[in-house]
Amino acid sequence: MIRAICLNPVIDRSYHVNGFEPGKKYFHLLREVSIGGKGINVAKVCKQCGEPVALYGFIAGSNGRMIRAFMEKEGIDACLIEINGNTRETINIIDLEQGRESELVEQGPTVEKRQVEQLLCRLREDLQRDDIVICSGMTIEGAPDSLYSEISAMCQWKEARCFLDTNSVTVEQLRKDGYYFYKPNMQELFELFGMEPVSDRTAVRKLALQLVQDGVAYVLVSLGSEGGILAGREGCWEAVIPSVSVTSTIGSGDSTVAGFAIGLRKSWSMEEIFRFSMACGIANAMEKQVGRVDPERLEIIKNEIRIKNIPNKEVSYL
Repeated sequence: MIRAICLNPVIDRSYHVNGFEPGKKYFHLLREVSIGGKGINVAKVCKQCGEPVALYGFIAGSNGRMIRAFMEKEGIDACLIEINGNTRETINIIDLEQGRESELVEQGPTVEKRQVEQLLCRLREDLQRDDIVICSGMTIEGAPDSLYSEISAMCQWKEARCFLDTNSVTVEQLRKDGYYFYKPNMQELFELFGMEPVSDRTAVRKLALQLVQDGVAYVLVSLGSEGGILAGREGCWEAVIPSVSVTSTIGSGDSTVAGFAIGLRKSWSMEEIFRFSMACGIANAMEKQVGRVDPERLEIIKNEIRIKNIPNKEVSYL
């Protein structure tokens, strides 16, 4: 089973404002409200694709009750531990005209040590061999910085696989924590190594392969409209993706991670896993709702993605 961790979920409120300018007033806007948080987006996509999934996280206050009700409505098995305060909200301003998205993020509630232990205990009880645990997004105030490392260690002990999708990680942590999969975007990858981002696929491949050499089984670097690069011990794959009409990129990275996990659970070839993963991210970008993919559209997109295999002998490590 796929088990998605969402420590700090959110109520997303999105507004589409073409030509948005700071300091200017905008009236009669239509608001899109969705239940979010990276782990929740992963769970939503898994559910829509018919893949068994369970969610683990913390909720608080009236916003938390809204999240619990949504999970029940969607039929997603969720271990949501109630804490004090109120689950955070974000305001997203989407400007398709200028191709920009602005995000205002509230500070979330604070968790207590005993509540963190409660979540870990439940995950430990549920976790089975060959499960996939996806650690996504920022941790929550009050949780130890080592929480994702502890979950990764738990996965190794249980012979499960741990995915990581967060920008709050160091090269040293990736080297020692034994993650099976890591998904940065291009900017996050270069920043991880203390380098200025450059639009150079060769440089991206080398950095991704360095992480593979350091112990991460697979590294998927998303390149936005330019596709993506996947690195593993077998070599590298590059995805060339079709041009589509983008509504919002929010949640596309999470959908990509969900797609990779789904393909892995189905024991597809790595090329097909990568293709499906990229298709999930693209399909989400075409939807108004975050963490949504249309199965029919997904199949069409998947068939339009070209995957190029680059064997290890053609790529040198740093």
